[in-house]
Amino acid sequence: MDDFFGGIRTGSDFSSDGLAEAVEENIRRILYGNLSRPEFEARALFEENLPDLPVGHLMDHRVRMPEDIALELAGDESKLGAFLERLLCASPHTEGRDMIAKALSIKPTVLRENLIELRDLDLDLFSSVVSGRLDQSFAAMSKRKLPAELIKLAQSCAGNMLILYCVFEIQLIAARAAKLNAGGPWLPSYHSPVLASDYPGGMSAITQAAQYRFCGLDYSPLPKGRPPIIASLTNEKFARDRLRATGRTEAEIAPEIESLLPLLQEKIGLAEKRLSKLKSASDTKEDPSKREHASTAIEGGIRAGVQLAFAALRLVNLLERKEALTDLSLAHRRLAFRSWRKAKLPAKRDSVAEVVLFVTRCAILMDAQAGQAFKPDGKQTQLEPQMDGFHAGGSVAGEDLFKTAKEDILYKQTDARPMASLNLDHELRKIQRFDILPDYRLGLTSLSSPTPTSTPQRTMGHEQPNRTKFKIIPRSRSNPVKPGYRR
Repeated sequence: MDDFFGGIRTGSDFSSDGLAEAVEENIRRILYGNLSRPEFEARALFEENLPDLPVGHLMDHRVRMPEDIALELAGDESKLGAFLERLLCASPHTEGRDMIAKALSIKPTVLRENLIELRDLDLDLFSSVVSGRLDQSFAAMSKRKLPAELIKLAQSCAGNMLILYCVFEIQLIAARAAKLNAGGPWLPSYHSPVLASDYPGGMSAITQAAQYRFCGLDYSPLPKGRPPIIASLTNEKFARDRLRATGRTEAEIAPEIESLLPLLQEKIGLAEKRLSKLKSASDTKEDPSKREHASTAIEGGIRAGVQLAFAALRLVNLLERKEALTDLSLAHRRLAFRSWRKAKLPAKRDSVAEVVLFVTRCAILMDAQAGQAFKPDGKQTQLEPQMDGFHAGGSVAGEDLFKTAKEDILYKQTDARPMASLNLDHELRKIQRFDILPDYRLGLTSLSSPTPTSTPQRTMGHEQPNRTKFKIIPRSRSNPVKPGYRR
């Protein structure tokens, strides 16, 4: 724990603004690696070791390529091909990439040539397709008068890119689990699950240390004595020197320091919110080795392997609807998405799901129970013989995980899953957190509710339909015909 709090930088400005900035700086550095979201996306799509990415960003697997990177790929055909290979498997494992490509029936070299042709015909379409902004590509094809052959080419590329980006999302889910389970400098070193109070506690310690430095025990609300955390952050000589330079006394500055805690409460609350999911399933004082992994705890008890098995099965459901999901008709795309969302998971022995799960576990999650993708010296190992070992025993790789995913993740959860918002400020919730997100790629999120003009008016069951009204014409000798009858 001392190593954890030792990584928190208190700064040297203990004014209200100074401490607020210290809190923000620690959040940016420890959780987000000082990367903005676009900077993270640009790095993630070309990172070979995904668990090295900042954990704060890994908590959300909605990733789109920045447009400037897409234009860069347009000018570098070899880099474009390498990018497609990384989407199959971020780790540089040649066999693993080939296995996934074959399972998905996607040939990266053919897709690369098709994308180059699309680039030469329409750079804007190329940019939106290769960056995963498929909603923009469909909007452009619907509004502009384009040749049928160009539309067909763009649709084909969009369908394959939709699948590849979803494969990459599965890898990000695996990377998050690997990061959470392995711990690191952002976590207490003695166990992998982090308690929700750890990081905000460190933020509070910054303020408490400031109070101690400036106020002394007589003025500070802290208890007598020096708690270890406070002591490690306290430098009384620094405080006295700073006070001497300002010409103020401790008594004069004490009220200002005491007001810092309420002023910083919003900042500390923000830290609590950002890490509220990173808590162990239990706060009991058990042996840390017996606690659940953090990745399990934040997903409601669903193990990392089961999360990946579920996502792989959902990918199979998506493959079956690839053409419908890339149809030019918005209505057809929405129907295809609803069909995918309601679809029951395929059989646990599905060969496509097995390959995706196995390679992801070996190469990204580094799950030794699945197999080994790399030797200690970094050299690649053969994956297919390891997977065949499961077949020799009459099973499939990860069969128990598929079984658990099908039994424990209720069908009604996928059927009722809300659409993933395009706005990253709207956090992923519940099953969205380990599901693939084609809706985010296709831009269906903003179209989830019909427009007022297209909404039919509901009528009560007892209401009768409107009847034809006839004008009442008095009957007479000159007009003996009944109203409503023709002569």
